[in-house]
Amino acid sequence: MTDYDYIIIGSGASGSVIASRLTEMPGARILLLEQGRRDSNPMLRLPAGFIKMIGGHRDVYIHESAPQPSLNGRRQTIVQGQVLGGSTSVNAMVYMRGRAAEYDHWADLTGHEGWNWQNMLARFKKQEGNRRFNDAYHNPHGPLKVSDSNHFAEMSYRFVQAMQELGSPHVLDFNRGRPDGVGFMQYTIDRARRCSVVDAYLRPAMKNSKNLIVRTGAKVSKINIENGRARSVTIGLGADAETIHAQTEVIVTSGALMTPQLLMLSGIGDPEILKRFDLPVISPLKGVGQNLQDHHEVPILASTHRQMGYFGEDKGWRMVKNGLQYLLFRSGPVSTIGVEATAFVMPDGTGDPIMQIFCIPTIYLDRDVAGFAPTKGVTFNALLLRPKARGTVTLRSANPTDPPLINPNFLGNDHDLDWEIKGIAAMREILKT
Repeated sequence: MTDYDYIIIGSGASGSVIASRLTEMPGARILLLEQGRRDSNPMLRLPAGFIKMIGGHRDVYIHESAPQPSLNGRRQTIVQGQVLGGSTSVNAMVYMRGRAAEYDHWADLTGHEGWNWQNMLARFKKQEGNRRFNDAYHNPHGPLKVSDSNHFAEMSYRFVQAMQELGSPHVLDFNRGRPDGVGFMQYTIDRARRCSVVDAYLRPAMKNSKNLIVRTGAKVSKINIENGRARSVTIGLGADAETIHAQTEVIVTSGALMTPQLLMLSGIGDPEILKRFDLPVISPLKGVGQNLQDHHEVPILASTHRQMGYFGEDKGWRMVKNGLQYLLFRSGPVSTIGVEATAFVMPDGTGDPIMQIFCIPTIYLDRDVAGFAPTKGVTFNALLLRPKARGTVTLRSANPTDPPLINPNFLGNDHDLDWEIKGIAAMREILKT
């Protein structure tokens, strides 16, 4: 039995930052628990490596959703990082703030001014180390490194030009509170290498502090509540179970999908759900696992007569050439995530953008896209910025090793379906241009 002051469950975007900040408290004993392993795989560092990672790797967990009624019962895959740094170690590294109006809306909803745009901007600037900008919206000196892509496909330039021809303004910086128009994105990349939350916060804290312990391969099965307070956590099951006590606080930063599961397994949630799985009701909170919001992407694919993107760049002599270019000069296709341009649009041409379209300079096939032969081409992905459909996360069983049952309810609202149809029409118009 071991005691700490603070126990943090999950080392992703929130957990690692909180752990780093807590190390600034003299004498505080901090334990950070991560279910996945250390972020030692070199593929995690390569910008282009994320494509390989999300295709299937031990450092990612691929959730399969509940059947989606609006998608003819198809199940959708949802990828989540299962490694130190969480999804910041495996994601696409795009650095994109929301609209100023959205943060102001959060402040209105919560009644807390800390969520408004001006206050959020101050926090964004504090964490950011931008290699291009140093102005009222950006800071070059923060720990999270942000930079432009080192490489651009011809198709990305064509997309930006086509959108301008259709009337979209060219945007040099999407992160000033009004991301309206088309342009090239910035990324959490530092000198052609991924900058995860581990690089920005956790590793420096581990190096400079003696009061932080990080444990990987630690699956928390339960939070133990005593007299209305979280007093300890249990790692593992049965004879291998281990209990660790928190003198001050247990902080749950396991993400939108895993946090509800852990809370319910600990007796915190809707009593009807807990009783269904013979779990004790310690805190009856019907909202646990409710109101899940996610962006559903709808792609269209088109072949091209000649190579303008990344088809075949990861095979044969091209792979060797690109690998050498990256190793020697930190440039070329390996130094890009492969998605360089995006556009924020209103498909009917009025009002604030409701859709974001990504240009992927290749035929991108995954578990949810089939029936198209790999070839030279382009994929456009349209996602709704403010979907109205709401989903749920609940228990699949009372076994902590089973994944949660996730129902995103994609396109479960007529508003979402109508706008995605308009988004497809907009993408077809781009292809004609």
